Amino acid sequence: MKTSDSPDLDAQGAFFRPPNPPKGTVLDSANTEISSRSNREVGASAFVGGQARHPLSLAAAKVGTYMLDLSSERIHGDSQYFSLLGFPPTTRDLPLGAFLAKLDCEGCRSYQKVLEDVRQQLSDQLELCIFVHRNENDSVPVLDRGLVSIEDERVLIVGAQIDLTGLTTPLPQFQHLASHDQLTGLLSRHAIWRLVEQAHHQTQGTGSACAIAVLDIDHLKEVNDIHGPIVGDKLLSELATRLDQLFRPRQITMGRWGGDEFLAIASDLDELGLVREIDNARQALVDVPTLIDGTHVSVTFSSGVTSVCQPMDTTEQILARADVALYRAKRDGCNRVYGSGRATDNRTMSLAILVQDAVRTARVTPVFQPLVRLSDQRPVAEEAFSRIMEGGSRLLNAAAFIEVALQLKLLHRIDHMLFDAVIERITYPPSSASSPLPVNGEAKPIFVHISEDLIRHPATLNEMVKTLADHPLSAVTPVVLVLNEQIATEHTKTLPGILQPMLDLGCKLSISGFGDSDNSLQMLYEGFPVSFLSVDPSLVQEALKSERARKVIAEIQLTARELGITTIAKQLQNPETLKMVIELGLDWGQGYLLGVPTDPSWPLSARSGV
Repeated sequence: MKTSDSPDLDAQGAFFRPPNPPKGTVLDSANTEISSRSNREVGASAFVGGQARHPLSLAAAKVGTYMLDLSSERIHGDSQYFSLLGFPPTTRDLPLGAFLAKLDCEGCRSYQKVLEDVRQQLSDQLELCIFVHRNENDSVPVLDRGLVSIEDERVLIVGAQIDLTGLTTPLPQFQHLASHDQLTGLLSRHAIWRLVEQAHHQTQGTGSACAIAVLDIDHLKEVNDIHGPIVGDKLLSELATRLDQLFRPRQITMGRWGGDEFLAIASDLDELGLVREIDNARQALVDVPTLIDGTHVSVTFSSGVTSVCQPMDTTEQILARADVALYRAKRDGCNRVYGSGRATDNRTMSLAILVQDAVRTARVTPVFQPLVRLSDQRPVAEEAFSRIMEGGSRLLNAAAFIEVALQLKLLHRIDHMLFDAVIERITYPPSSASSPLPVNGEAKPIFVHISEDLIRHPATLNEMVKTLADHPLSAVTPVVLVLNEQIATEHTKTLPGILQPMLDLGCKLSISGFGDSDNSLQMLYEGFPVSFLSVDPSLVQEALKSERARKVIAEIQLTARELGITTIAKQLQNPETLKMVIELGLDWGQGYLLGVPTDPSWPLSARSGV
């Protein structure tokens, strides 16, 4: 029998290592963990900091380690892993589908739901108790635990599967472990959502009271920035414990929804009743600051509440109502609780559902507005904007739905869809004569916006990099990534590294709203890799009546020219403004005076590969 420090060997006598782990990365740490400790301990700790958060009675357990690459949908594992699944021990890898085929219908559905959350970066871990059908007459309970790692262009899950057959620890204890979040001890995202689905089904036609609430910790990013992410995690864990202690006597069940969000459900309260309970908890947190490592940290949360008892609504629509109520609470200053009846007008609610449906069915539509060279007013580039079709004929511009999309955590997906539309326009250019012609025989740029939400989703950025690699820009139209100046100044140190893979593949960088910050020019002097900048429209309007503002724009233009940066004036609506920006020497212009957005030629759902 193996001792606790004797690692399992593969068929060739060597411990399994996922291929080529980058040094110093999460994956590299996981491999060190795997190779230096027994598989049993790895499974027990789920690779979290080398410390077992949930000690398990695994003395007799068979444990197999694996790496699932979601980009290629292939699983690499050691011999124990494949033996546990009923495959020959000489197997080295297999398609994800072959593994899913070993699960029963419920297990397969649960696994796919968790994987979808990982793909959308809604979850950074995998914990499930499943039954694996090794063959027709052999089904074994398995605890599957892993952590997500994003390495280069790959989304990976590094984990262990533990055979629970014959263990002294009761199976329900493992099932409890698999359904709870490691950091907070609350129900996992998958587990709390199943409760919502069950409650929605049970309340149909019965008139029973039931409500849910989405809670979001206010300004947690600032806490992380000031005190560090370790303190941030401790704060999140402590808040979860305090809220759970407040809610449990009231028969309110809470789970971790993802990041700094929680989801609570009360099966015997209506919307107003749950609003009262959530608000009481909010006030209790305000009255007693949280103590973390000897430091009192004052923290608040905002919440959106809605009833589950809506017979015509899907669970996704119910969640959308709570999300919109939360959005209103955040918009009105945070540290408050809104019910959907109070906080949500019909228009905002319908927008939330419209955005969700548009993203889910890829019904986001691109339009392209020309940019012209001011010296001769010839089209030299175009800029992509997202639109959503409402009612089959009316196009909503981004200003109408952008805030709702951000609150629903869908803005990065809209950015991604718009980026794909730009790549398709490059690959299959329109034949319309209204499309701008190449300048001096060179391909014309297409500008596309990058939101802060997208920057926070490296897996989505990696997918965009892969798309660029598959469609080289060297011989076609270059893509210009547009960043708001506020985002650029807040992330000056990290953004170049984040965007460098896209810049290496031929993309250029543009800053919009330039001149709105005291540090605008400093960003250029520090070597931020900018090729284009558009002057803040409010500064342009101010220059019509202020000589001081005109001098500021002139200084921006002079500096940009010295650095080889092209300047752009946007929102040009009248001849007076156009004349002024030409006199100031700005290079390019955009506005309804110079060209309207093109009519959408196709929705993204009609494109291949979407």
